[in-house]
Amino acid sequence: MVRLPVGVFLTVQVRGVVWRVMDFTERVPAATKVFELASLIAARHGGGAVDFTLYKEEKNERNRLRDPGAALGDLEFSSCTADA
Repeated sequence: MVRLPVGVFLTVQVRGVVWRVMDFTERVPAATKVFELASLIAARHGGGAVDFTLYKEEKNERNRLRDPGAALGDLEFSSCTADA
């Protein structure tokens, strides 16, 4: 397992499949867990977004983020910008 250096951040682009009004970009630590990202999305929309599925990159079943405890920095992305 490769550990990312402390202080590494990722820029996450959240896009709603149905409603583009839900799109936003957030800079988060690479250690942020998938469940924390889901909580961030729900909080960002006043708790109204509660039943959604997260995918990396495009919406495809093979890209579904199934492990809520996985760190975003440990996931492989084809287009990812890391800011130190």
